[in-house]
Parts: sequence; structure tokens; C-alpha cells
Amino acid sequence: MPLVFIGKFGFKSGRNIDKFEGVSFDIGKNSMPCVNDYCVAHIVAEVIATSDAATHTLFIGKVIDAKVLNEKEPLTYFDYHLIKGGKTPKSATTYVEEKKL
Repeated sequence: MPLVFIGKFGFKSGRNIDKFEGVSFDIGKNSMPCVNDYCVAHIVAEVIATSDAATHTLFIGKVIDAKVLNEKEPLTYFDYHLIKGGKTPKSATTYVEEKKL
């Protein structure tokens, strides 16, 4: 199920769990894991710069390899918000409590 997968990688810290346990992946040209489950392609990049974007860090990379895994329709951020209703679980490291009006 994609939501369980999204929750594992998006809302749990790798300090607390092994995110790759039970997940199919290959090792990319940069020696990093390339996840196969629920993915339509791999893009492997070399980080060439970073930028602080307040709540996130923006990584700028140079593509060093890419591979199409299948021709399925990818799940987009928009699709995710339709499914989740735009809510972030309280257990997420990115959770911010909503202010009551």
C-alpha cells in the first residue's frame, strides 16, 4: 500500500527504524540505495550544492544515472494531498500543530 510506504519514508526517522527493512532496492552508481517498490524510475545524482530553505534543505544535484523501471502513472504530491487531505501525522518529524482560529 503506497500510504504505508510513504509513511515509512516520509514520516519516520531513520534514527529510530531501518527504513529499508523489507523494501526492494538496488545500489546506485553513487553507492546509495535506489528504491524499487512503488517507483517508476531511478534518478541518481551527485550533490553539488545545498541551500537553506527555512523548513527544508534544498539539495542541488548533477544527474549521473537514470533508469525507467516501468510505465505506471507516478503518485504525485497533489495525489498524496488528495488521499491524506493535506494532513501530516503527529508522529512525523515535520509535524506542526495547526493553530485554532
